[in-house]
Amino acid sequence: MFADDIKILGEVNDSISDPIVQQAFDKIVTWAVANGLSLSSDKTQVMRIGSHSISPVYAAADHVLKTVSEVRDLGFYYDYRLNFKKHCNILVSKGNRRSFNLFKALRSKNQDVLLRAYKLYVRPILEYGSSVFNPYAKNDIRALESVQNSFTRKLMLRCSSLRYVYIPNGSARGCQHWV
Repeated sequence: MFADDIKILGEVNDSISDPIVQQAFDKIVTWAVANGLSLSSDKTQVMRIGSHSISPVYAAADHVLKTVSEVRDLGFYYDYRLNFKKHCNILVSKGNRRSFNLFKALRSKNQDVLLRAYKLYVRPILEYGSSVFNPYAKNDIRALESVQNSFTRKLMLRCSSLRYVYIPNGSARGCQHWV
């Protein structure tokens, strides 16, 4: 058995706080051993959030912990500045791939069928967890909306007798979620 997804959060202002953080690691290791659990030293990492120049070295069970600047946690990628740019890029890649596969698998020229397929198979990828990472940078928003723009261009090429259908962009859909 392993102790999984443990997080230590605290305010670290200076080097005086470093021994306190190390003591927290030591207490977790002691607790895990007492309860028959082991910590995976390969998966245990340290990431300090915020602007900092010095990253102290911490150890757990005589193993030096790796310091990282970005991490994947519960399916979300973010860095030490709580920036989700990598996460947005991964979503765009998945969305474009799924959109391409939709057009490849569905030979229909019926825009309603293709639009429903998009809403069912592509849009959930882009919107899943958006309340967590809430894209606010214009580049991230543009990148996420590029998936829908690409889909609608392909839809217009596929369906020669296409009538205009309004598909709200991501920010408009976001407003609908909060209403």
